[in-house]
Amino acid sequence: MIYHNVENQHRHDRKKKSIESPLTHLVLLILGPLLLTISVGTYGTEAEKMFHLSSQKRSSLRFFRPVRVFFCFYLLQFDVAFLLHVISLGALISLNVDIMITHFHHATRMTLTSDFVVFS
Repeated sequence: MIYHNVENQHRHDRKKKSIESPLTHLVLLILGPLLLTISVGTYGTEAEKMFHLSSQKRSSLRFFRPVRVFFCFYLLQFDVAFLLHVISLGALISLNVDIMITHFHHATRMTLTSDFVVFS
């Protein structure tokens, strides 16, 4: 492609590098799961309250101790599985956002560069 102005070519190259840099991909892959984990953080705090409540009643419920321990481990396992699902869902969402940004950038690049093209 031939541009009217060399400065427009340099500006276009800088935009392309800033949007498609690996750092942008990394930030999106970290930020997506983090935002989802924060948004469902109340689930973790409720499970933690239940766990602390069960440890405070240790002396009064000696007979049900194995059941309580099993329940706490089961709850913890469910909590970890839920958190892993949230993280994988967040990674999937951030990857889709990343793909949409890249696609949008290519679509706008085609529109923007068509103004500067003299002859191909």
